Amino acid sequence: MEFDTHTSGAEHVHQSPEEPEFHDLSPREQGDLEMLMSGAFSPLKGFMIRQQYRSVLGRMRIGDEPDALLFPIPITLAVPRASAARMVIGSTLILRDRDHRPVAELTVQDKFSPDIREEARLVFGTDDPLEHPGVADLLDREHSGIHSPASKADRFESEISGSGTTVNAVSLETRMPAMRPL
Repeated sequence: MEFDTHTSGAEHVHQSPEEPEFHDLSPREQGDLEMLMSGAFSPLKGFMIRQQYRSVLGRMRIGDEPDALLFPIPITLAVPRASAARMVIGSTLILRDRDHRPVAELTVQDKFSPDIREEARLVFGTDDPLEHPGVADLLDREHSGIHSPASKADRFESEISGSGTTVNAVSLETRMPAMRPL
């Protein structure tokens, strides 16, 4: 599940016989993709599959092993129901940026519909968007349908990873807002 960041659009090879589906990334999904590609979401190599999603919600860990790695929030991809209905395991999904340029080609490994309100309560401690700013974004996705349809990136056009630059990182608590309005 390694990212190939040195391909051009002409080099895309589709692994499934049907036509690929396209998904336009939201700004949050674009950011998640960049974090996945750069390795900032290590050990994740792609959007979470169902088992990883359930484990992160239930235990804040990737996997069920006692020594599974800590991971505080699910990293999923919200795909419209109509697109998800056409996809089967092994289908190709091409992700596009806000200018409709292809930035990633994924192979579907899993698809499922999570309980968004449960996710909001477990991740943010509430399902009320007035209590936490992350809840509003999450609840907006509730209407998109199936989440996390892909976990493997086959081709990428972006040059985000492999630049050799050093990045400073900051960790923060995601379950409570950093500041409450007065």
